[in-house]
Amino acid sequence: MAPAWVKEYVEKHKLQAMFEEAANAVVKAKAPEPTSFLVEYFQKLHKKSQEALLEIPAEKKEGEAPAPAAPEAPA
Repeated sequence: MAPAWVKEYVEKHKLQAMFEEAANAVVKAKAPEPTSFLVEYFQKLHKKSQEALLEIPAEKKEGEAPAPAAPEAPA
């Protein structure tokens, strides 16, 4: 049985689903070179995730503190 931290990590990063999707994709493609297919598959997945991060405003990124509010003008 895996330690709790391993299960938490796998769930947090949705690793089981990621690997299942990769396995399904390589089988569906009937790739003659499964390793090469998977390398390309994960490179594309990485590129998409990096592009998605660039589209998220800084205050919405996980693990970062929200940007400080602008000071209010005196009344």
